[in-house]
Amino acid sequence: MPAAVTTEEQSAVDKRTRVQIHPHAPTLLVLNARFVLPFGTQDLSLAMPAAPQGSPPWQCAALALYLGRLRQGEVEASAAALRDYLLSRAPEPTYLWTYEKSARHDAQVTCLLDFVLDTRKPAAWRGCSLSVLEGEDGCGGFRHERIWRGCRDIVKGALDEIAGERDRLRAVNRRFNSSDLLKLVESATALADEVDSAWLTLRADANRDHSARARTAIRGTAVEAENRESVLLPHPAPLIITGTLQRAADQKRENDGGIVARLQLVPDEEFRQHLSPVPDLLVCRLEGELGARALQQDLRPGDRVAVRGRLAVRYYRGDDGIPRSATLFHADGFGPFLG
Repeated sequence: MPAAVTTEEQSAVDKRTRVQIHPHAPTLLVLNARFVLPFGTQDLSLAMPAAPQGSPPWQCAALALYLGRLRQGEVEASAAALRDYLLSRAPEPTYLWTYEKSARHDAQVTCLLDFVLDTRKPAAWRGCSLSVLEGEDGCGGFRHERIWRGCRDIVKGALDEIAGERDRLRAVNRRFNSSDLLKLVESATALADEVDSAWLTLRADANRDHSARARTAIRGTAVEAENRESVLLPHPAPLIITGTLQRAADQKRENDGGIVARLQLVPDEEFRQHLSPVPDLLVCRLEGELGARALQQDLRPGDRVAVRGRLAVRYYRGDDGIPRSATLFHADGFGPFLG
């Protein structure tokens, strides 16, 4: 490999991240990473020689271990932290530098890793995805792509990759019996053991989470937050639903002392078929003056009415202590429908 050169006197880390190589140097692996932060995004692009450790099995394993360190709080979720972590894992690879070209248009690049980490949702295992794009030997361009979505897929995929690389190197070493190959086998074995440990930790975390949810359901405690509503079908304009009254308007006193009117409406078939959140029997809430007007009208079961407003689902705890949910219609308009 041609000797690496630097353009100015720099620290040891800078020398390793700003190496320049000769145009006829070996093929490269490029890692593009994007961190989605609450205040914006951070991007990182690194290049490394493709052989021997600058290949998907080795670098996917390094990313899996980074996720494991992130879960333990040993590293930060940032572009700088990922770069420093990869630099600390020498000699995997020996040289690593900032990449400033377009990998898809660079003939030297035979493998492109595209890593995205979303830090906006607090969790032990962050939301992430990894795309691995490889080129075939002797062919121009990229030919083979695989995508892993989520920490589980990334760590499990990385474990399969590095375990396969370890077994391949063992088979080659049995044939050639090389001391250099033996060192690679030992490095791959150690790396596979580390990734396997991260995979076991991830599975244990997932099992604990599933067990906690199961215990919560069995005990009858609320899985969803109590007295919470989520808006359904967020439209730029209010939703208008027509239907037939199942029961005349009645009034209900809220916990805060307010009075609301309630209508039980059987929506027309077109709404039940094309808007899946609309149930067969829809409870409509009419507040304030709208509710008072509905209570004063002579409404009877079978009357045709039209309501305008928004759909929402309400989570609450029943009298038996079991968490429940109900679809409601918050009406801001109401009237007879003659259609």
